[in-house]
Amino acid sequence: MTVTRRVALLHGAALGAALVVPYAGGTGRAAATGADGEGSRRACAYSHATWKARVGSTVRVVGRPGSALRVVAVQDGAQITRNNMPGRGDVFTIRFARHSGPALREGIHTLDDSALGSPSFFLIPADPGSDYHAVVNTWLPENGSGKEVNGVGTVSR
Repeated sequence: MTVTRRVALLHGAALGAALVVPYAGGTGRAAATGADGEGSRRACAYSHATWKARVGSTVRVVGRPGSALRVVAVQDGAQITRNNMPGRGDVFTIRFARHSGPALREGIHTLDDSALGSPSFFLIPADPGSDYHAVVNTWLPENGSGKEVNGVGTVSR
């Protein structure tokens, strides 16, 4: 079987997202402290529902003056995970289009949004310099599900 560079990068990005992205307890929302010192509720930056609601909005890229990305689509991938490994959380892909500024290189970029804070994503260029994909995986398998995934051992804790 031949593995293309693109497939290897996509799988590497998915693995990286699974290892880096924090889990927010499955509620879709995380607590944050406002500037006034009082606790406020902020949308979880790594929730499928949060990004689905953001389709069409624009987010700035931190450290890249004038660079912004528009959220074009959010595709749920949790159904495949649910069928293979019982658990909870979200698995989804966000597709961004370059709204303004220079093209971004493949890598981890921090986005700035007043409603989400400053989440970081590993962005993969889909089309040279115009579209980007981010894979988000907050899936946590059930304790001791005992299922093999693609023939690789069992999940236990």
